[in-house]
Amino acid sequence: MEEALDRAGAAGSEDGGCGLPAHLRYSLRERGRRAYTPMAAAAARKPGHGGEDLEPKDLTMKRLLLLAIAATSTLAGSAGFSQDVTADDLLATLEGVAPATILQNATLVQVSAEGMTTVREGTNGWTCMKPGKNPMCADAGGVEWMHGLMSKGPAPQKLGFIYMLLGDGGASNTDPFAAAETADNNWVVSGPHVMVVGAEAKSLLEGYPREAVANAEKPYVMWAGTPYEHLMMATE
Repeated sequence: MEEALDRAGAAGSEDGGCGLPAHLRYSLRERGRRAYTPMAAAAARKPGHGGEDLEPKDLTMKRLLLLAIAATSTLAGSAGFSQDVTADDLLATLEGVAPATILQNATLVQVSAEGMTTVREGTNGWTCMKPGKNPMCADAGGVEWMHGLMSKGPAPQKLGFIYMLLGDGGASNTDPFAAAETADNNWVVSGPHVMVVGAEAKSLLEGYPREAVANAEKPYVMWAGTPYEHLMMATE
């Protein structure tokens, strides 16, 4: 499974022009940063395993990715897509998660209890998936950042961008590896938002709130003080 993420982050493409939104490119220029042009992503195909239809749930997006990509745990859940899901199925499920021009040409990945399967290869450098209750689209930098999180390694020395315009199922604001809400892990549920990730995003985080208890309606830094700290920006 790790190989799929490695390949997704390593591939390159000039197609699509789907980098950061205009307002964020402006912000980067104002801060003396260059505008980001995402590399292409091409997730490795894995054969389908068939079997029971399962959809992960009740885990955070970050933990789901760790488990699904590493395929080291059995995920309980309600009926969902099996590994033979079609591209049209995923497109319908992911509608609205990112701008239509990105989703239409992105690599589509199905996440299930069995792991990850590339349903359709994309052409614009973005990868879209729906682990549990957390649909998302990530550029190549975002995919590499998720790989770093999975391996508990350093964040990549580049900028990454992740769309989650359908919101998420909640996550700890202080513990990147928390699997569920506890009395003291500062759980936060976010509505439609985007994430700016990666070590190159550090300068962008300056001036934004870093408190343990987050206000998800305003931009804030999640996982502050960890290698995976990133900017959360509500879009509504």
